[in-house]
Amino acid sequence: MKDVRFKEIVERIQRLNPNIERGVPQKSMLGFYYNGKGLVWVSYPQGKKISVHLRKGDYASIDPEKRVKPNGWGGYPEYHLEEESEIDYLIELG
Repeated sequence: MKDVRFKEIVERIQRLNPNIERGVPQKSMLGFYYNGKGLVWVSYPQGKKISVHLRKGDYASIDPEKRVKPNGWGGYPEYHLEEESEIDYLIELG
């Protein structure tokens, strides 16, 4: 994958914990798992946007800028990233 942002997101997620497993690449996204449970799913870039689907939960207390859409794909909270500078904010949500 040539998109620098996507590559950086994948590397940063995997550095969070050595027990995070990268799932089998799917047609539209790549999933990450911790202890056999879904942790986060990262959609392949579509233009400037990369959608990140988070574990279900309430992100209000850790999302002061209200960037997480509470009901995205499949009812999972969703974060849309366009700039590389937004990756730090995304990682802090985890």
